[in-house]
Amino acid sequence: MAAGDVSARVIVNSNLLTHLKVLELNSGDMTDTGAQLLASSPHISGVRKIELNFNALSPVGVEALKATGVEISATDQHDGNLDSGVWHYEGDIE
Repeated sequence: MAAGDVSARVIVNSNLLTHLKVLELNSGDMTDTGAQLLASSPHISGVRKIELNFNALSPVGVEALKATGVEISATDQHDGNLDSGVWHYEGDIE
């Protein structure tokens, strides 16, 4: 299981979603498994926006999250192989 999927499981099991309005998990390796874990949480409806840009989601994972009614940002998905050289992050990281 990808680290991003493990993070999704931890977030769902911790009930952290009951306290969040925005969840930003950009620049990772979350797959459809993690997206479906988040989407299945009974607490997802309290979140206004989820950002999963630069992860490893397919349209299936993105649609699972969109079906919750939460605003989803999931641009620039990669193949999950962070060492491939195909995926990289550009920008000013502070």
